[in-house]
Amino acid sequence: MVAEASPHLPPRPTSWDSADDVDIFYQIHQEVVKVQKFTPFSLEYLKNEFSVFLPDDQVSLFFGKYQGKIIASAFVIFWSNIGFYHHAALLPQYHKIPVSYLLLWEAIKEAKKRGCKLYDFWGYVNPKENPKHPWAGPTLFKMGFGGRSYEYLKTQDLPLSKKYFLTYLFEKLRKTKRGL
Repeated sequence: MVAEASPHLPPRPTSWDSADDVDIFYQIHQEVVKVQKFTPFSLEYLKNEFSVFLPDDQVSLFFGKYQGKIIASAFVIFWSNIGFYHHAALLPQYHKIPVSYLLLWEAIKEAKKRGCKLYDFWGYVNPKENPKHPWAGPTLFKMGFGGRSYEYLKTQDLPLSKKYFLTYLFEKLRKTKRGL
């Protein structure tokens, strides 16, 4: 869907439901990666993820335009009566344009239209306790929509063989590289 950020035009959503549209999301996302220096998911991964949820109409891409240019995008999964704000990106040079709020509001409205009972903003860190954490800024943005934070049991691994420790080391390195 596309939401226009203009003081004179109301939002005009349109459908984006092709795996090829993931390319547009990815281009915007890569600009964010350059500035924030984190390890992103690959284009192949994102296309595969999109393609898995597409046959059951459980995924949508939302795009935000400013002055006719797509500057923001959100990759939202709809599953089990929950809308998941799974991936998002805003071109860094437009960080002062509040198109992301409009974009996310369109995604929330779509979740409601689909009968979702919850909208999961996916990822939270307490910005007061961890103001330098990479997710502190995005968390403040998400908190602007209200709601509550829920902490679930963290993911746990049960090693079934000694080979597990190779995965453990890989995940530890990846976490360090992402600054988490």
